[in-house]
Amino acid sequence: MYTMLQKETVTLKKWREKNKGLSQAED
Repeated sequence: MYTMLQKETVTLKKWREKNKGLSQAED
């Protein structure tokens, strides 16, 4: 079963990965 917490964790992970790429571009 896919829990809300797992879903949120996956979304957060993807968002952080995306954010990391943006941060590197800014640096």
